[in-house]
Order: sequence, then C-alpha cells, then structure tokens
Amino acid sequence: MLKIPQLEVDHCFERLVRNIMALEQCCNPFESYRQCRRRGFPKGIILNRLGEDAAVSNMINNFCENIGDNYTCFGDISREINAHYESRFNHMKATLKLVYFPNIWRGTATVAAAILLILTLIQTIKSFF
Repeated sequence: MLKIPQLEVDHCFERLVRNIMALEQCCNPFESYRQCRRRGFPKGIILNRLGEDAAVSNMINNFCENIGDNYTCFGDISREINAHYESRFNHMKATLKLVYFPNIWRGTATVAAAILLILTLIQTIKSFF
C-alpha cells in the first residue's frame, strides 16, 4: 500500500518549490536525493487553496521550465511503482485483500466457504469410487 500525505498548495507554494529545486541543483544535487530517500519522504496529495484546479495543474506542469537538466533522480522509483502496479500478481493480491479479506468476519466466511467447497468436492469424488 502506498501512503501519501496531503500537500497544501497556496499562493506561496510555487515560490517554495522552485527555491527547493534550485537549492537541490546547486548544492549537492545527488546528496539531497539520497537523504530524501533515506528518510522516506513520500509524495503528496494536493490540497488546493488556490480555488481553481487548472491553476494548480498549470503550476505543477510548468515547474521544470527553464531548468537546464532533464535528469530526474526519482525516475527509478517511478519505474518501480509502475512495474508494481502493472503486475498481475499484485492486482490479484490486492483484489483478494480488498474484496475477500477486508475484515475478520468476511475473511473467516471466505475461508469457511473454501473449506466447505473442498470438502464437497472430496465427497463427490469419493462417491464415484
């Protein structure tokens, strides 16, 4: 499960993010990424304080304008998350957990139904022999 805290976007947000990006590019660009990854800072869900969703979207889409380097230090993390999402095994595991085992009662009922089905199948096979 990927947990993402809330990110509050207000009128000072763009200046703050651009300053952070400039600081990371100027002062040890790879070290700041390693520290961030070591501490486990997650990405954020956007809480819009600007009023319009289009304003926030345009602001975020234009963050990398006038940035000389196209290198992203989070590219490997993005690829890992996308690969995890695309995996059929992870989809089946998530469905099993969310549909059949969301709480103790439904999980117990699922296990009981599976046992009953297996016992019925065994009884049917034994009746033929």
